[in-house]
Amino acid sequence: MLKFSNANTKLKKLERFLDKGKKVYSFDLLSGHSCPFAKDCLSKAVETVDGKRSIKDGPDTLFRCYAASQEVEYTNVYKLRKANFDTIADLIRNKAAVSMIASEIQNALPKMPALSEFIPLVIFST
Repeated sequence: MLKFSNANTKLKKLERFLDKGKKVYSFDLLSGHSCPFAKDCLSKAVETVDGKRSIKDGPDTLFRCYAASQEVEYTNVYKLRKANFDTIADLIRNKAAVSMIASEIQNALPKMPALSEFIPLVIFST
C-alpha cells in the first residue's frame, strides 16, 4: 500500500498558495533507485547481508545524495520509501496501466473532510 508523508517545512510553504484548508503532502521513493538522471549525486541506500544499510555511490558520484544518507540513518524513512518504490515497481512489472498506478496513488492520499474540494499536489521527492 502506498503512503504519503506530511510535507516538510520547505514544502509546507507551498500551502499559502492553495485555497484555505488545502494541504501539501509528500510522496517519497528510494533515492538513487528512482532518479533516472542522477549522475554526479547518484547514491543508493542498500541493505547488507546482516540487515544493516550502507550507501553505495555511483561510478561518477561527485557528491553524495542527502536523501540516500537519510535512508541509511533513519529506518522508518527507508521503510516508507522502499515500500512505495516496491509497490510502484510491482505495478510496472505486472504491466499495470498508468491509470491503475494513478488510482493507487489517489487512493493512498490522506483522507480530508471535504475530499471533493481537495486538489492534490503531489511532490515526488527522493
